Amino acid sequence: MEVVNNIEQAIKLLKEIEEYNAELTGEDGLISSCDKKIDYWEHYLEFNQLVPAQVYRIAREIKRQRNLGRRYKNDAELIKLYKDNEAKMQHVDHRDMLMVQLHKTETKQKNAKYSYSAYTEEERNEILGIKKEGEK
Repeated sequence: MEVVNNIEQAIKLLKEIEEYNAELTGEDGLISSCDKKIDYWEHYLEFNQLVPAQVYRIAREIKRQRNLGRRYKNDAELIKLYKDNEAKMQHVDHRDMLMVQLHKTETKQKNAKYSYSAYTEEERNEILGIKKEGEK
């Protein structure tokens, strides 16, 4: 077994995680960047006259940024969970518990359902132009 090489690899991986976390959560980090881009397009929609094709492109970009931002926020949550439990890594028995917590959080994130209900189903369908069954 190459002990020194394995320790170097472990340290390198931990450093990559720390750098990625800084990239995610810094003042001008990836999460902040996505939020700023979404805000930009929301204000652009509000204050400009647009044709439907432009609105579609903006909506598509907002969706892309929201998906990207969600992925970044999920990663940041997992890294925070790791950081909160980092001291436990010293004890062999606690490592398995940390992995269980990480996997549980990751599964919860993947299975999360959007349930924000600012509109009723009828209001949403009206805005989207979806007709009720039997209506023309």
